[in-house]
Amino acid sequence: YEVPSSMTFTSPEQEEAAKSLLAEFNLGCDLQHTEHVYRVYVTTFLGFGGNFARQRYEEMVYNKTVTKNRLLGQQIGESPDAPYTDPCLPVGATSSIEKSSQTLHLRGKGDWDMCRQQLEPLLLKSNGSQAHLNGIYQAPVDFTNSEFYGFSEFFYCTEDVLRLGGRYNSYLFSKAAKDYCSMTWSALSDRFKNGLYS
Repeated sequence: YEVPSSMTFTSPEQEEAAKSLLAEFNLGCDLQHTEHVYRVYVTTFLGFGGNFARQRYEEMVYNKTVTKNRLLGQQIGESPDAPYTDPCLPVGATSSIEKSSQTLHLRGKGDWDMCRQQLEPLLLKSNGSQAHLNGIYQAPVDFTNSEFYGFSEFFYCTEDVLRLGGRYNSYLFSKAAKDYCSMTWSALSDRFKNGLYS
């Protein structure tokens, strides 16, 4: 996204770190067309993609559930008849986590807000603000007033699954994601079989 020209930093170290993550692009015809110069924040989020995030999430769910079962004498997730209700799986979807020759059975609840709340600790924020993710500086983003985004896989998922390609709109994205997450697994499977997801 485009970085505002007037940004404040809490320390010179933070400012230097932020500068190293900026790239300047001129989308004009030549160097004199400066109205098309953009300072863009650039970084990678390796280790925070969907597959890796799901793996870390499953480890967290497994460890918390097994510990809670042991402490409270419960048997949640130990059989398909008493599964762990997973807010991050679509409604009615079933899955399992295999670890140490034990199986934890899951059934989807499709609850966007609860899922988001459970995923938040996995972002490894280094302080209470949104400024750091796993120790990597994150420039603040005003999602409601930004015009330039460059997400690779994120764009394709947004376009192919939510049908929201083009200009990013945080409100529409959140609403579409919540609607998608609340759909039943059978409805999502039918849509996939009918070619609605590329």
